[in-house]
Amino acid sequence: MPRNQRISALAPIVTLTLLPVLVGAPAYAEEGGKADEISAALESVPDEYMVDVDNSDSLTDELLDRTPLRVLGSSGEVTGVAIIEVPTGESKSLVALDDGREAVTRTGGTSTVAQQKVDGSVQIITTIDSESSPTEYSFDLTLPDGVKLTLMEDGSIIAIGAGGEFVAGAPKPWAVDANGASVPTHFTINGNRLTQVVSHDSDDVFPVVADPWLGAALYGGVAATNTSEGYVLTTTPTAWGGQMATPANISMWWAHADEVKNKVPSGYSWSLSLQEQLYCHIAGWPISANPSYDLESWKPHVRWDIQAPSKCLGGYSPGS
Repeated sequence: MPRNQRISALAPIVTLTLLPVLVGAPAYAEEGGKADEISAALESVPDEYMVDVDNSDSLTDELLDRTPLRVLGSSGEVTGVAIIEVPTGESKSLVALDDGREAVTRTGGTSTVAQQKVDGSVQIITTIDSESSPTEYSFDLTLPDGVKLTLMEDGSIIAIGAGGEFVAGAPKPWAVDANGASVPTHFTINGNRLTQVVSHDSDDVFPVVADPWLGAALYGGVAATNTSEGYVLTTTPTAWGGQMATPANISMWWAHADEVKNKVPSGYSWSLSLQEQLYCHIAGWPISANPSYDLESWKPHVRWDIQAPSKCLGGYSPGS
């Protein structure tokens, strides 16, 4: 995503009081050892956590300037949501990684990589050097008026508007050590401050990598195709939306249905049958994604869990 799509000014939205800007720009580290260490740590993270550079744009400049990192919609539209790291120490140096990214190292034994994904979401990735490094990492969110953060039962965070609408969210947090083993972690919230607690200890192989991944677009566009039986609505979860589409997150499936419904092309209608088909696909993520979801208008209204054995074919067996 081109840098000129990101706007620094956030006047239309409520911005939290931020920590003082750190004085002095960090110098580039001259040694390659730190870069290799950070790159190896990022490569040890399982692919589903999306720590990659191919579908992202570096946000290093904004990170250093203490500029809130804006979350965009799937087409690049402004959402009024942003996130900014609360540094655990002063900026120390910039480390150029071999994949084109840059990491900001900090006193206290951490480094940070910030990325904006092509789906508009923002991922802030922290590499934790040792057992003596901090166990809490905080981020201040900028949200539209009336929006509140809620901690969900599955450990994810969602932001809900004054009218009950879904605004943004962060999937259940993760943390892994240098061997790819999971490290206990969870979110806490205090007003608009999101904190990730990473319970690393001497049993972990350092460095440990952790992140919050904040996004707003659960799906891309919705396409309609006419057939002899009716029409098919086709949509694809964003990479970030896929992380929010799990059976454990059933309490927010309504947000998925609302977003898809609002993206249906003019002239085509939404129905409870289409909604239950969508829910069935969500329940089967990622197995049911090919990678798109096809929702068929002529299928009867069949509850999602009854459809599941037929691979979300509306209650019908394949070939019927």
